[in-house]
Amino acid sequence: MTSVETFEQGTRPADKAMTQTTSRLSLGVIARFPYGLALAWLVIVTVLLWAIVPGLFTSYDPLVGVPGGQLKAPSAAHWLGTDSLGRDLFSRLIYGAVNSLSGAIAAVGVGLIVGTAIGLLAGSIRGRTDEILMRLVDVLLSIPTLLLSLSIIILLGFGTLHAAIAVGATAIAGFARLMRSEVVRVRNAELSRPLSAAAAVSSKSCGGTSCPTR
Repeated sequence: MTSVETFEQGTRPADKAMTQTTSRLSLGVIARFPYGLALAWLVIVTVLLWAIVPGLFTSYDPLVGVPGGQLKAPSAAHWLGTDSLGRDLFSRLIYGAVNSLSGAIAAVGVGLIVGTAIGLLAGSIRGRTDEILMRLVDVLLSIPTLLLSLSIIILLGFGTLHAAIAVGATAIAGFARLMRSEVVRVRNAELSRPLSAAAAVSSKSCGGTSCPTR
């Protein structure tokens, strides 16, 4: 047996062990891959692209029907079929994404901005202003959300923006209470910090025990 053959026989177990280790690492990476998170991001990116560039996903006009194409079943030409006016349902779904996203963003924005402002004022100023603002928040919480939304829609009228305002108004109270609690917590922490420092200095000056009182 030559030295080359001896070297090859000695390296074969090492190569085999390395191959097994590599395969185990690959299987571990595949097993730990967050497929659910990747699917969620894929859906979000797809909907955003629908809202930004809907023309890339369909060639049909969502407002114009095809003559003689009413109530067609799903097919290769119409993935979700057509409605009673011959309009492609898949194209209407894609072009409607921008209205759905804008309405959701507007609703969250109304609740976030108004509720955060109310909670910030109530937690910062305190006193009578805090009492008045939080009583208004309690009134909002006492009204059923559906009744409040319908009342606002009746007052403002129908439309995507008005519906978003109505939905966002139901979230104002929650944002206001959350913001006020955080402001009060931070304010109390800032007030108690000098007291804690003074107590620590006093304890050190007395040798770690309570100072005798006279």
